[in-house]
This record gives sequence, C-alpha cells and structure tokens, in this order.
Amino acid sequence: MLLHELIHAGQWQAHPELFARIDQARVKAEDTASDLGDEDPEAKRARDHYESLVTFIEGHATHFGRIACEGRLAREAQKANQAASEADIKAFVNALVGL
Repeated sequence: MLLHELIHAGQWQAHPELFARIDQARVKAEDTASDLGDEDPEAKRARDHYESLVTFIEGHATHFGRIACEGRLAREAQKANQAASEADIKAFVNALVGL
C-alpha cells in the first residue's frame, strides 16, 4: 500500500537515527550469523534484536496507515452521502490490507 510506504518515508525523515540503528542491527545479525552460524545463541540474539526493530517500524506504519485510510473512507462516504458505519469501514480496511 502506497500510504504505508509514505509513512515509512516520514518515519525516516523524522527519525533517521532509528533507521541507522535498524541498518546497523541488520548488518550485525548478518555478520554474526556468517561468522558463528545461524543457530549460534549470539547470532539468534542479534537476529531477534534486528527483527524486533523492524517489527516496531512496520507496526507503526501499518497502524497509522490504517487510521489514515479509515478516515479518508469515512470522509469520502460522507461527501457522497453514502451510509458507511465505522464497523463497515474497518472491515473493508482489514480486507484491503490483509490484516
């Protein structure tokens, strides 16, 4: 969804240091797995750290993307004098984003 990716762009502009940390964590996870093997406890910790940072960023973008999409649909339905309940809009967005 384009809105989701635009939110990532805004996140990066507002918090470049966080994205630098995510990139550093990715490199560390890849290097540690390469040096010690994927199943090494240190490699697993590095991978878990990286994945938790990515999950945080993705969840943030998905949450705010969904809120924006729901708001837009509600406004457009009102402009078109179409009946759309909040539950209907949330159900549509859930189906749209697959979550």
